[in-house]
Amino acid sequence: MDKTKKIILISVISVVVIILIAVGIWLVVRGNNENNGENQISKIQELYNTLSEKDTYGFKTTVDDNNSSYFAKQGDKSYMEVKIDGETSKYLMMDGNMYYIIDSQEAYYTYTNNQTYLNKIEVQLEALLNMEHGEGREEINNRQYDYEEYGNTASFAIKPFETESSTTRFYFRGDELQYIKTISGEEQETLEVEISDNVDTNLFQLPEGYAEN
Repeated sequence: MDKTKKIILISVISVVVIILIAVGIWLVVRGNNENNGENQISKIQELYNTLSEKDTYGFKTTVDDNNSSYFAKQGDKSYMEVKIDGETSKYLMMDGNMYYIIDSQEAYYTYTNNQTYLNKIEVQLEALLNMEHGEGREEINNRQYDYEEYGNTASFAIKPFETESSTTRFYFRGDELQYIKTISGEEQETLEVEISDNVDTNLFQLPEGYAEN
């Protein structure tokens, strides 16, 4: 083999080696990115996991003084209070039954074998886990928050929204849920969120002196 052909052969081999190395690096990088995407857990998933493991917690959402909700859970009991336009409804789940409490009458109604709201927050979060979601960043009250956005859902809204036309955004600061916004066309509702382990245990019993209707 003459010198010219030898130089050409060496050059071709060098180019092929460089190409193979580049392809190998690209495959490794792509594989790592795909694995990171598969292993990444959404903040909603993390929140669901956290609350599911708790025996006791409170979950409060507030629009203003006249519109708010509060859910508290302790073991196999839960309490829910919803205020809409100043009108409050209270529900207690215990002993396999649901009790609708009416303070103005110092009375309650019993719905036997009904645990509709026992795991209300966990059920609502679980419904989101298999849904695709978007991500973004938005300013609320002069602070920046990362959010996860889910379409066709309005389950956390206090006032009624059409589910099919609604989008819900969950705003986090770090891993802590701070706000929930429900959007439907030009209408929207923003809830401030407070999650706490400090719960009044008196909520998990019927008020003393109340009569059954």
